[in-house]
Amino acid sequence: MKGLALILIAASTVAFASEGGAGGNSDSGDLVMMEPITINLSEEHYIQFVSQVRLNDPAGKERMTAHMPGIRFELIKAMLGQEFASASTPAFMESFAEKAVKIINTTMGGEHAKAVLLDRWIVQ
Repeated sequence: MKGLALILIAASTVAFASEGGAGGNSDSGDLVMMEPITINLSEEHYIQFVSQVRLNDPAGKERMTAHMPGIRFELIKAMLGQEFASASTPAFMESFAEKAVKIINTTMGGEHAKAVLLDRWIVQ
């Protein structure tokens, strides 16, 4: 298909901590795997991403599961209106991972999420 590009940024898990720096170390906390989220960017383009959330406290897993519908809704809202060209860049992916931590913490009502690890980031 002409003009259709597939961009897959998933060579390795990308982690960006809420402090704004790259992370990924497995110090305290626990991981919660999120279901894939797919969003239409326009009539011809979409984005799909899969993430894991590193929690500050492993006990927060149940709390996050209880808030998952709200978290997914807010993450989808954050992606709406994004342009294909910008969503295809590593800088946008980094920015979104940092924003996702803030969204999760706001939705859960506290500092529960430490980092969002993006396992798959497909913009097509």
